[in-house]
Amino acid sequence: MGLSSAEEALRALAADDRNRSKIGRLRGIYAVIEETRRAGVSNSRIVETLNAQGFDLSLKSFETMLYRIRKERTQQPPVSASRPVARAGQTEAVNPVEAVAESAISADEDLSGLSAKQRRELVADKYITAETTNPLLKRLIKENNKT
Repeated sequence: MGLSSAEEALRALAADDRNRSKIGRLRGIYAVIEETRRAGVSNSRIVETLNAQGFDLSLKSFETMLYRIRKERTQQPPVSASRPVARAGQTEAVNPVEAVAESAISADEDLSGLSAKQRRELVADKYITAETTNPLLKRLIKENNKT
């Protein structure tokens, strides 16, 4: 059995709804479910429609599964100290916060000895002044300006 035939067999297995769990089937139509919810359709009405299509869900199990799917989608893999190596045909994965931080720092600044946190703090220092964020400093400056 070649690799391509094994891949085809696994794809056919994944495509067949009889072999998939309920939550797996919901993951496949999650975007449509969320679009329907944003349109104002109640969860109970969505469950009725899904049950008519053979899902066999209770309202509570549907809501629990949606919660789990949302949680899966919001969880991000931990950021490692080094960036992952991009393989052929892949783009390099970049942390969006670090990308903004690196673009905001001018090219002439030496950042080689700084950690990611220190680079972010350097960017924050450029845009946020202590006087505008610290209530105590605001009050002291205001009092100094009065005298």
